[in-house]
Amino acid sequence: ARKAGIREGDILLEYDGTPVSARFDEEVPAVARLIADTEVGKTVKVSLLRNGITLSLPLTTQELGKLLGGDMECKEWGLTVRGITDQMMRDEQLPDKLGVLVTGVQEGTDAAQAGLQAHDVIRLLDNRDAAELRTFESIYAELVTAKKPKVLLKVFRRGAVKYFVVKSAYEKPGLK
Repeated sequence: ARKAGIREGDILLEYDGTPVSARFDEEVPAVARLIADTEVGKTVKVSLLRNGITLSLPLTTQELGKLLGGDMECKEWGLTVRGITDQMMRDEQLPDKLGVLVTGVQEGTDAAQAGLQAHDVIRLLDNRDAAELRTFESIYAELVTAKKPKVLLKVFRRGAVKYFVVKSAYEKPGLK
């Protein structure tokens, strides 16, 4: 992005002809997926807003490598998580790579009401080991499909282990 002339503070409006919007952390994975799905080495046109001026720039995609973990949106609970890489472990000062990093929690959602915050690391999901993103995805999908009303999470937050209960809409009166 920097090589293409994109600067900090630029607002992405369009990517390869597709309008994009990511005002909230929870919307970022969809935009990231759009970009990640682009063939490596392809040149695309990006439109962005810089200091009130709309610019159009060519950008050639490159492989990111393993600096960032994969993202997952947990719509039913209102949060996004990311797999933990070695780089993230160092950046977040984590003791290991076990679990998934919470990257965003939408206000007013089940996750927010449970007390989850960005930078929390979810280690256990429903008393099952969620050591990596793929495992977390599988357990989460199973819980959502089963419409489990309460799910216990073991979370690592700033050096301490904490427990949270996500109460889903399935349990709330009047909601189905």
